Amino acid sequence: SSISVESFLRLPNDPSRPLLLISLHIPSWSDASMSFKSFKLAARRQNSHATVNVVSTVNADSEFSFVYHVEKCPGPLHAKATEAYITKNPTYDQDCLNTSLQCLQNDMKAAGVPETAPEFLQCQSCLFKVFLSLQPTLKPSLQSATVWELPRMPSKGTELYPDPLSKELPVSKAVPKLSAALQTTGEAKFTNDIATESQFKNLLYGAIVKSTVPLALLKTINTSVVLGHSPGVMDVVTAVDIPGSNNINIFNDDEYVFTPLGGKIECCGQALALVLADSQEHATAGALKLQAEGITYDTESLGKPILSLEEAIKSKNFFSLPSEVPFMMKKGNSDIDAALAAAPHTLSGTIDCASEKHFYMETQRAFVKPLEGGEGLDVLVSTQDLDMTQQTIAKVMGVPCNQIIGKMIRAGGGFGGKATRQLPVACAAAIAASKHSRPVKVVNERCDDMIMVAGRERAKVEYSVGFDDNGKILAFKEIFYMDAGFTSRESQGDLGMACFMADNTYNIPNWRSQAYLCKTNNQTNCSMRAPGVVHSIHVMERVVESIANYLPHI
Repeated sequence: SSISVESFLRLPNDPSRPLLLISLHIPSWSDASMSFKSFKLAARRQNSHATVNVVSTVNADSEFSFVYHVEKCPGPLHAKATEAYITKNPTYDQDCLNTSLQCLQNDMKAAGVPETAPEFLQCQSCLFKVFLSLQPTLKPSLQSATVWELPRMPSKGTELYPDPLSKELPVSKAVPKLSAALQTTGEAKFTNDIATESQFKNLLYGAIVKSTVPLALLKTINTSVVLGHSPGVMDVVTAVDIPGSNNINIFNDDEYVFTPLGGKIECCGQALALVLADSQEHATAGALKLQAEGITYDTESLGKPILSLEEAIKSKNFFSLPSEVPFMMKKGNSDIDAALAAAPHTLSGTIDCASEKHFYMETQRAFVKPLEGGEGLDVLVSTQDLDMTQQTIAKVMGVPCNQIIGKMIRAGGGFGGKATRQLPVACAAAIAASKHSRPVKVVNERCDDMIMVAGRERAKVEYSVGFDDNGKILAFKEIFYMDAGFTSRESQGDLGMACFMADNTYNIPNWRSQAYLCKTNNQTNCSMRAPGVVHSIHVMERVVESIANYLPHI
């Protein structure tokens, strides 16, 4: 149904009946007698959420409107008393401004905006700017307050080079990055630039067919849905085409290259097959069609999937770690509970660490070309671990490592996302190239990449901390739960890093970190910039902040 924006925003937030906004009608504005002003106040010019949003209009009948939204307060709201006064007294002089500001203060107090909050004054500042914009003339000193956007001058910088005769050289010597000129001019070549149709006339393009259920057994793959029925599609490569091991983990057989018929699917986005076509567009379209129409699952035999960290904790669905479960690190008093009890003050709480998705520049992609005489494969891949990629492809193909020639020009961004997550694409390309004796390029479109590659693990930490009257931490205990996804591959090391860094940079005499690696039916998580460390720094800083908030109440 069609309703006003205000009515839509006032609708209750019911998770069981989520609302879907289908369209938004914005009427055209051609009346020159109408005035419109909007303001967004944020901590930074860009990439920052607004703390205050204000919109004000004055129409031809002098009807005044002032709508504001303050972060952490209900809204957006009409400043009704302010609107009523100005509409009735549209003089926009000093007396009108003084009374209007008083009305706005009353409106915000009634809405629950604290008088001590910066936003309380900022909304009044926006009203003042609206008044200035409606004045026929302004003093030069006030004109900048009505400018829609202040001009930004070109950025400037200075780089100071050390004395060429300095005794410290080569320390501090300015050395240009080797590829700086290529990258800044756009001439740098990445995997996608090298593997092009103009260079390889018989090039085949591949797109991964992904599971659309989080937990099931794979029943059938009906390839006839696309073979002969989808433009450009030439083949569908499945598990039966793999000459070696159907596994992309050389340490633990826990992740298929392609899920075989009857095999266990443990997350959405698990690779089932590879559609080969004469163009990337046709390959992607074929893969999507096969996903939608050609795959059947048994979703009953394996029960209900575990999709959240809380479910995994409740059901104690933990991975067995090499040393012990739970994984534990400690320092000082072995009886951490006694150390906590001896502290003058204690606090306890639970801290959530959200997950974070990878979003590197070049998505996962690989180009594989058979060597002359069928004596191996030439592999070009975006990766952070070329050695691991070579070993894994060799295992999947059932050949010695020296028959896999691995190459990597530039990763195209990685941050941990290409340590192991390039393997599904690289192995798929290798199998297809070997089967057809033709070069094959497999590319994840951005949306596919977001489905197949997870990122930083979500975590939940239960803590207790003991401290003295000065806030010095005497003892700290935590139980650390980390969501690994459906395999423990990289998260095992990430959890160890989190435990090693449990005390952050603080000299805490007694602490213990007890950690559990949780298994869920989500895409396997992987390392991301300071894996595990970010979690522990966040947790300890939150703990320190809670102590600082507690101390004034002693």
